[in-house]
Amino acid sequence: MLYLPTLALGLDVRPVLAEGRGQAFAPARYPTQLAYWCLLFGLLLVALAGCSSERDFSTGFSQPSEQDHQLPAGTGSCDEPWAVMGSSCRDVLTAGDSMGSGYYRLSSPADAPFTAYCEMSDQGGGWTLASVHSDDGTATWTMDRRALFGTSLEDQGDPCALDHDYRSAAAYALPFEDLLFRHLPSATFARYDGVVEALLPAATSFGALLDGLDYPGCGDGIFGVEMTAGSLSDDGILCSTKVYFHPGDHEEGLADCLDLERDFNHATFGPAWSLTTNAACPLDDPAAAGLGPVNSGADGTWEEQAIEYPSLGWGAVLQLNTGIAGSGENRMELLLR
Repeated sequence: MLYLPTLALGLDVRPVLAEGRGQAFAPARYPTQLAYWCLLFGLLLVALAGCSSERDFSTGFSQPSEQDHQLPAGTGSCDEPWAVMGSSCRDVLTAGDSMGSGYYRLSSPADAPFTAYCEMSDQGGGWTLASVHSDDGTATWTMDRRALFGTSLEDQGDPCALDHDYRSAAAYALPFEDLLFRHLPSATFARYDGVVEALLPAATSFGALLDGLDYPGCGDGIFGVEMTAGSLSDDGILCSTKVYFHPGDHEEGLADCLDLERDFNHATFGPAWSLTTNAACPLDDPAAAGLGPVNSGADGTWEEQAIEYPSLGWGAVLQLNTGIAGSGENRMELLLR
């Protein structure tokens, strides 16, 4: 019945309709009839306007139609990253702007924009790729270039070629709390939460953390961070799944560990894992389970300082570097959150 919408507004047009039934419409005779019909027409327009949005019946609220939803510019590829506000992948995820794992052009009012790969699903998402340590035939992560593990502003590699050595601005400029290490091609991983709080609460970035820790770390001067989650396990070669930073070689005791000029002091710079090779746990020859740099002792030449160990963390000691050597198939990713 046409008069039902007007009843909801407290208006009853039945007398008017009944009186005028079977007669020609005469505005002069029924001066209010035109107003009633105009009201009905207006209500119809309001109902039609509501069709431009989709109703979410689970909430009872109208949601923007697909044509009204504003997606960020870009496709998520390296050449066309999604352009969003936020200085980290965690910011993007928290703000509800995640488009899934892929490349993002991160920016904030205080920081210069940079392209970063964001892992938005694994281990809760919100991870920003800081570096890749690759067996790609290029010596990048060496002792003479250990500043790459610190606050050096030098970027390394190409974000579009993540099977090669790579370092982004996230490594030296991004505040973080947690670390995620992922080895390829094995897909083994280890996540460490609360790293900054455990080691150096004043650190404002991963680079600042490493610059602020002692090298070499020996005896009571080095602490391992417990693994929060992961597929990495202690199989008898690794002493534990803890991650250490700048560990010295504990093979011959504290004094020898601190003596970087001692031959066969295989200390390393950056993250490493504790293992046993020709001596007991912990931290025997830690460079064999580090991400590249190795101390060469008193007789170390410039060439030896430029050597990059292809250990790739736990990859070599657990025999997980099964890809073609020098091709970039074997690598370790370091992500921050």
